[in-house]
Amino acid sequence: MSSVYHLSVCLPYDIRNPVQRVSESKGFRFINLPKILNGNIDYSHIKKLIWSRNFISENKSLLDSIVMFTDSHDVLLLSDASYIIGKFFKLDCDLLFSAEKIFSPCLSDEKPYRKEIKNFFEGVDKVGAVYPNSGCWIGYGWAALAFLDVAIAYASKQQDEDDQRVVQDVLALGYYPQNIKVKLDISQEIFISVVNNGKDLTWVGNSVFYKERSSPVPVFHANGYKKSIYFIDLYTKIFYGTSEEGFSIKSIKSNNKYISFKGGKFFLTDKFEKNSLNALIKSRKYFCIFDNDGNIFCFDKLNHVVSVGEFVVDIEERLDVDSMNDILSPYFSGGAGITFESHILDNIWEFYSEKVGDCLIKYFSNL
Repeated sequence: MSSVYHLSVCLPYDIRNPVQRVSESKGFRFINLPKILNGNIDYSHIKKLIWSRNFISENKSLLDSIVMFTDSHDVLLLSDASYIIGKFFKLDCDLLFSAEKIFSPCLSDEKPYRKEIKNFFEGVDKVGAVYPNSGCWIGYGWAALAFLDVAIAYASKQQDEDDQRVVQDVLALGYYPQNIKVKLDISQEIFISVVNNGKDLTWVGNSVFYKERSSPVPVFHANGYKKSIYFIDLYTKIFYGTSEEGFSIKSIKSNNKYISFKGGKFFLTDKFEKNSLNALIKSRKYFCIFDNDGNIFCFDKLNHVVSVGEFVVDIEERLDVDSMNDILSPYFSGGAGITFESHILDNIWEFYSEKVGDCLIKYFSNL
């Protein structure tokens, strides 16, 4: 087998393109489509299929290669190519489409036959993600080419420019060549959609984990959801926007309750909420506390006064993990009992503002 290719679309053709840098660092041969333009003034989603088909067709070396396609700005690649390919082989198919837990598109003017398409996928599985999402797929080049040829012809006949609807129809109606073994990633082994998964995804260090799985999420797909795209922005800035290592972001608790802050005072809550606080931790040795807008907490350890703002993280903002209970105990009756807890992503995209990434990046060098 030759190179493992990663196709995506409409990204900048310069150093501002984090998807390409991450992909190549993970061992993929990245291809940004189309070759000529940064996007396309007449863009429609069906062009993702057309550009991918054309590239495979024009480059015969891809036919016997593994080809992965992902959307661009709402996808975070978290695992190496070898790990993802190993997962693909275990799934025993020629072409694998990502799947999600909500049927989309499902518009008020959808054609009546679409109800039957939805019903078809609901009969596949009662627990997992059963609805195809065309934003991510992986397979042998020859299988992808054969499927895309059929899908593009179907789209032309239907005069449909929605790539996801086209892929769903072709799969449900069985129009694709029967010599292709096509599967959906129903258990989300490779492609993890954020749809209805916010409470099931946990952020640990530079990895994201799904429920109680011991291995990290390979490909994180935000499905266009704006707040989860903020998470991708935050993650990319922290782990690829700096040369620093050994960082993690966690929620911070006191005696098993979340520490929150409002009106100059700390208080405790049973659930993480808008006023709850976070810890940016370096090498498990130092940390600073920040709120959900990215403001840093400064502690006057002599007078037990707290200030909040855009500080630089030095003497009064940088806390030592080993002495954190001594530093924070004066603010809590009965002692601090400080612990850190990994964030579920539902908390991050529910409460983090889009400013957090830009704010935190300023604090790395001094922490």
